[in-house]
Amino acid sequence: MHLSASLLLRVLPAALAVLLLDGSSLAAQSSPRVLVRGQVTEVDSGPPVAGALVEVASIGARAVADSAGRFALRLPAGTHVFTFSRLGYASLREEVEVQDGDQLNVALLRRPVVLEGLQVSADLLEQRRHRVVAASRVLDRDQITIGGYTNAAQAALYRFGLALGCGGSCAVVRGRRKELRVYIDDFRAQGGLDALVTYPTSVIYRMEWFPSAAMIRAYTLSYAENVGRDGRPLVPIVIH
Repeated sequence: MHLSASLLLRVLPAALAVLLLDGSSLAAQSSPRVLVRGQVTEVDSGPPVAGALVEVASIGARAVADSAGRFALRLPAGTHVFTFSRLGYASLREEVEVQDGDQLNVALLRRPVVLEGLQVSADLLEQRRHRVVAASRVLDRDQITIGGYTNAAQAALYRFGLALGCGGSCAVVRGRRKELRVYIDDFRAQGGLDALVTYPTSVIYRMEWFPSAAMIRAYTLSYAENVGRDGRPLVPIVIH
């Protein structure tokens, strides 16, 4: 296991409760998978970082830390690049070789939130949405959080008034069933609406619904913060 001077990753002795979201590429599906657990806290033995997003982007694997900062992922054995992020903290990328039963302790450095950056992000996302020649609806941060919804899937289901079919993997639009396409931080997710179940509303910044394409796009707070701060170019939304 590779250790960075800026981040201590060590084996923890205790079993951890998990919030789990698997993602895989076709190549990864043929590799044996291992269970990796861990905890995200603030530096200097600080409090847990609830809602921290843990990603292995190369295979689309993600998990959200629970109220105790704990997370778990099932990954192919080997070396992966992990990204740890949460609004109000400096994001961290670490290359780690994982084996079954590894438990990672991750320390994030607190960083003041730049609200101006979030406004820039909102403007960029809105500009991109308006360039799409298709009707759409938006849920902003307040609309997502005031309903008392447990997770992003519930918020999308009730706030967008979705009619589902195919066990939640299809949406009924104008009497026709269409495959429900879900994107999280501009990455295509598998599993239809279930892909949003492990994302508590506390970590969601914005959601968009494009009925003609049966497409939901959700953006986490950490992603929105990075877009606003870095000015990264946004991938155009394709309707087909």
